Amino acid sequence: MLVTYDKPNMLTVPLVNEKHAVDKSIHFTPGVNSIDADDWARCKEFPKVKQLLAKQLLKVELKENDTEEKLAIADAPVNKAVLIVKKTLNPLLLEEWRAVESRAGVLKAIQAQLDHIEQTTAPRKAVNQ
Repeated sequence: MLVTYDKPNMLTVPLVNEKHAVDKSIHFTPGVNSIDADDWARCKEFPKVKQLLAKQLLKVELKENDTEEKLAIADAPVNKAVLIVKKTLNPLLLEEWRAVESRAGVLKAIQAQLDHIEQTTAPRKAVNQ
C-alpha cells in the first residue's frame, strides 16, 4: 500500500488492539510511504487519519479501477511509478524498490531521487570558521 503524506512533519498513528492497548505504531513521513494493507485498514479508522484523508493531506496512490490491496509500485505504469518515486523521501524505501524494479525509466528516477536526497541532506560545511 502506497500512501502519500503531504505535510512537513512526521505523523505517528498508534494501532490499538481489542484490549485497547497499543500493539504497534505506524509512522508516516513526508512523501510516499509503504504501509501494510492490514495496518492501513486499521489506520483509516484513526480520527486524525480521517481528517487528513478528508483534507487530501494523506492520499492512497491508487490506479484507476484498482483496489488498495493490489497497490504496489510495480503495478503502476512507468509514468505513474516515476511520479511516485519523485514524491518519495525515504531512501530505504527507494532502495527496496530499486532492488526489485526492472524498468529503466523507473530505475533512473529512483537513482535521481536518491541523489537528490543525498545532496539535500548532506552535512554542510561551515563558512568562515
